[in-house]
Formats: sequence, structure tokens, C-alpha cells
Amino acid sequence: APPTTGLISTGASALPAGTPAAGTVTVSPASGTGATNFTLNPPSGAACPGDSASGGYSWQTFLVSTTVDPATLTYVGGFPQVGASEVGWPLFNSSGSPVSDQTTAVTTGLLTPIPTYNFSALDGLLAAGTYKIGYACFQGGQTQRFWVNQIQITTGAGGVISGVSRFEVPAAPVLASPLGTAASGTLTGTFTQATATPAVTGYTVTAVPTTGATVTQTLAAGATSFSLTGLTNSVAYSVTVTSTNAAGTSVASNAVVGTPFDINARPPVGALAGVPSSSSVQLSWTTPTGVAPLDYTITVTPAVAGSPFTAAAGSTSFNVTGLAESTSYTFTVTPNHTAPAFAPASSTTVFTQSASSIVQDISVTRPIGGLVLTQQCGLYGALGAEAADSFFAAFTASAATGTGTMPTGEVAGKYAQYPYPVDALNVPNPTYPTRCALNMGIADLIRTGPEAGKYFRTDGRLNQVTVVDTRNADTGWTLSGSVSNFTSGANSFSGNYLGWTPHASGTSGPTFDGYDQLTTNGPAIMPQGTASTTGLASSQVLGSANAGSGLGIAAFDARMKLLIPVTADNGTYTATLTLSALPKP
Repeated sequence: APPTTGLISTGASALPAGTPAAGTVTVSPASGTGATNFTLNPPSGAACPGDSASGGYSWQTFLVSTTVDPATLTYVGGFPQVGASEVGWPLFNSSGSPVSDQTTAVTTGLLTPIPTYNFSALDGLLAAGTYKIGYACFQGGQTQRFWVNQIQITTGAGGVISGVSRFEVPAAPVLASPLGTAASGTLTGTFTQATATPAVTGYTVTAVPTTGATVTQTLAAGATSFSLTGLTNSVAYSVTVTSTNAAGTSVASNAVVGTPFDINARPPVGALAGVPSSSSVQLSWTTPTGVAPLDYTITVTPAVAGSPFTAAAGSTSFNVTGLAESTSYTFTVTPNHTAPAFAPASSTTVFTQSASSIVQDISVTRPIGGLVLTQQCGLYGALGAEAADSFFAAFTASAATGTGTMPTGEVAGKYAQYPYPVDALNVPNPTYPTRCALNMGIADLIRTGPEAGKYFRTDGRLNQVTVVDTRNADTGWTLSGSVSNFTSGANSFSGNYLGWTPHASGTSGPTFDGYDQLTTNGPAIMPQGTASTTGLASSQVLGSANAGSGLGIAAFDARMKLLIPVTADNGTYTATLTLSALPKP
């Protein structure tokens, strides 16, 4: 609770210029006329450093130009001043009385009661424009704490206030999927934007590649499409859009992943192979998809007479003769197209037979695959930095730590197969260890800020989990998790007080034939009690892979964030976090 007596002596200096506000006031409704009754709500628990009776604190409203710093205001006779000059007005309640020099609640210093306001008393006194509006605690006339927001005022004939609207950061744009490619190294897209007050002044498009430099583009108000240039072909970019107005910048839109490519590029031949004899190699391939090539160029290294050769359009084989026996040759097949279209070359190396050669038929079995979810106790992947908020301190980027420990009672030989346990036939084994522990330590009471005294807080790191997908059908998958209630004896609180920030720690790289596993983090889920009411009591996505990009090994980590309500009794609470990997339908 706030202190029971004032901590600052009467006549203390005003706050230094540029002191941050203690929070944002909320204007409701969003807009109206000068005669509309508005509420101006401070943050929950807003209070002066002390009360009126023992600390000499009072509170009042202020309405000043946006050029005025509320930290520098003093209050004499109810009017906000800078030095000896009046620079604004108090607000007037719905009865037409100024709300100035108000008494704080005894002991707590809370700003109470909060009346309703309208602006009709200021008709003819205000010019149209933008104003700062809010509450201030003062002692001896000096500002000691304040809460502020902005409003837009319009006026009509005779200076009558015809419109009042609050400043709101725009909602996030909605980005359409999929993205397009209009030219080499470009991604194009469209988005929609909800209305905002004040109006949106512009947009920023951000494209973050899996490797390389981030690319941004700014757009003017009214834009609903973009074309990002200067991108690297064949690199996946995660694209988001933010909108900006005079109140600030929105959170990022939904992310859409796109991969730019050269529109003049055509596919190579497929399945290039060669069957040797002692003096020749019979090449074969499959026809490239899309536009049929004009013909094919075949080169041989080391060179042979007649190379390079030309295979006619529609060909899927070519016999190269005149080769030396027992020699390694590299054959390259390039489809030819009308410029500027082009196709990459494909190569294969074949060893010609000896004149007295023998053959051996080779067979091999590719085992049955599966979708396997595993974890390694005591192993934590790297996590990115996070800024501080009202609930949790700043989190600096952390490196991967730990070597992993075997769960009690498990067989060491099985655990050594992490992350892909199999049976004697190399078939995925579903009975791999499934239980690890996460000790989040002793929670710490939130002592400062608007959330002071409401929660205990702590954080930790998820034991790293992996998804291995070796199925024949690459349908993609979703890795999700949910947590039970936290219990201590007969006491409990909701699992929704647990949240996480997912992080993809690693994926399988591209294969020789071009296949590449691509994964997407699930959204950050804040604990219940923050701006979010979701938490992890219901199933939330830790990570996923779409159809056509799920095969391989993907590792996921997460920063875990937990709030404990002060209403929960003391004790050691436990809960069960259940993770599952399911194929996409």
C-alpha cells in the first residue's frame, strides 16, 4: 500500500522536466461533443505519495497544450501554471464546477472520487487542436506525480466545442496471405487497417529474413499494398506491418512468410542419373515442370570428343559414347529457354566400368518414419532479450546452457537416442522419457509501479523440446502446450497465471535436393493479470510447421513467466505442463 504519511516536505521542488508520467489516463467514450459527459479514469490504484491529512498532498485535473511538460506544472488557485503564468485550465465536472485542489483518500493517498466531465464550460476559451489532459498530485503547489493522455478538440461557430476525441494508438493492420513476387528479389502484399483516432499517418512494412539484413519500407496514409525490393531470392522473409498516428505506433500485424524468387528462373531437370558401360554412359532425367525447354545442353568433364552435346526438346535421355573405361566423369544437363528465362544446371558423376567388370545389386530399407516429440531435462536453448514491463524485469539474451540429465528411472541407452528414439528396426519408439521438472524458485513480490502489491512474480526457462518428423506425408505439424492449476495442498490458483515467450532454437537446414524445413514460433502468451487474460490453462501453440516444410528436426525453447496472486496462501505450488505434437489435417 502507499505510505501513510507524506514523504516529501511542503514546498519541495517540482519534478524535473521530462519526468515520465506514472501512467496513462483513459478517456471514455472515445469521442463526443463539448456537452458530452466523459469519464477520465487513471490507472488502477493511482495514488499520491501521501494523503491530504498527514502529508499535505492534493490532486486535481489539468488541460494544457501539448508543448507543456506536466512535470513542470504548479497549481495556484486551481489553475495549472509554469512559473507565474497560467498555461491551462482544470477540467469541469458535469455540474460545471472545476475539479481542482481535491482531497486524497485518507492513508492510501488514492485519487477519489473520480467525477464525470464535460467541456461546455470551456466554450469560446479553447482553440481547435491537440491538448494534454490528466491528473496531477501536488504538495505545496508543486507537481509530485501525474498521469496523462491526449485529446483532439474541434470548434464551431463562436468557439463552441463541437468535437472531443481521444488519442488512440491504431489497431494492428491485417496482412493478407500469401505474399506475391512481381519481379526478382521482390515481395508484394496487401493489408487492411481499422479506423483510428487520430487518423493513421503512415505504415511501416518490415521483412525479417532467416539470414541476412532486415528490410523496411514506409508507406503514406491510405496505402493498402506494398512492394518490397532489394530482397535476396530463395531466402524466406517474415513480413509484418505496423500503422502509426499522432498517438503512436500499433503492435505488429500477423506475420506472413514469403520467399522471393527470380521470375525468369525455370526449374532444372529432375532425377538425373547415369548407367555406365565400359565406354559409354546412358543419361536419363525427368522433364522440368512448367514451360518446356527449347532443348538441353550436355557437357562432360573431363571433356570428350563432341562435348558439349545437344539433346532435342522433349528428350529425357542421352547416350554419351567414346568414354574411357574405369574413369570418373561428371555430366551436366542444362535446360535452355528463350532469354531472359534461364534454368540451373544439374550434374551427376558416374564411374565407367572396366572391360572385365562385374556388378553387384545393392538394396537398402528406409525404415518407417513418424512424428516424434522429445525433451531433454536440464538442457536450455538460447533465448532473445525482452524489455521490462509493469510485471517483469528486463530479460537479457541468454545462451544455450546445460548438458541434459537423464530422468530418474529411465534406461540410459534409450535416453542417449535423443532426439529420435527408435526400436531395433529403427522405427520411432513412443515410450521415450516424457517427464522433466522446472523449478521456478522463490517468487518475488512486485514492489513498484502500478502493479505493486498485487502479485508475486518469477520466471524460468522451458526444458528444450524437439519435434522430429520423418513421415512419408509432409502434412506439417503443430506443437502445443497447456498447464494444469497450480496446487499446494488444498490451495490452488489458475494455470492461466503462467505465460511464455516461444523461441525456435534450431531447424534442419536445406537438403542437397533443395528441401528446407521452416518453422514458426507460437505467439507470446502473457500471464493472466497482465494485459492478457489467456495464459496457458488452455492449449497454446509453442511452434508449428506448414505442409511441405515440416520434415526434419526442430528444437523449441521458451521463457516462462508466472504471476502468483497475493490472495494465494503461501506454500510450494506444483502444476503439470503437457506438450503435444499433432499432424496438421
